[in-house]
Amino acid sequence: PPVKAKKDKPWFNQECRESRHAVSEALKYEKLHRSQNSAACLSEARRMYSNTCRNAKRLHEIHTTERKIEAANIDKTKVWNLVKSKESTALQVPMTEMITHFEKLLDRGEISFPANVPQATVSELDKPITNEEIITVLSAKPNRKAAGNDRITYEALKTAIGVILTPLQCLFSLILFSGS
Repeated sequence: PPVKAKKDKPWFNQECRESRHAVSEALKYEKLHRSQNSAACLSEARRMYSNTCRNAKRLHEIHTTERKIEAANIDKTKVWNLVKSKESTALQVPMTEMITHFEKLLDRGEISFPANVPQATVSELDKPITNEEIITVLSAKPNRKAAGNDRITYEALKTAIGVILTPLQCLFSLILFSGS
């Protein structure tokens, strides 16, 4: 299906339209004057338009969620308190409980390994990570993807592989053997 333009989205309100109009006016001014001032105005108008649309979308999502909660006759405060508690806290489960939980699942047959994957022995899994493994994994990663929290893209890692391969191998092996 064709991609909808922002103006066709349900959250695209009057404020978004006005902000989009300001961008088109700034663009006309920039084309006419071609100065640092006009470029700065255009940049600011685009930034404002982006923020306005982002905020309108968030508000629309909140209102939609609230309507769904009301339609289901659920206490709104309980739902939002639950959401807020999940956003701000990390789940703290002792490692022994996690191991016990997954062992029980495995014993009950709820977790199974695919038939075409051979069972690896502990000694095979405890082998040091090799440079070839790192190169294989890194080369399989897609390009043109957003960086994670570390702000390092796959392209940057692939480009710097000659410099970072040995330190990465040491780091991964240290993590594997120390467990942290």
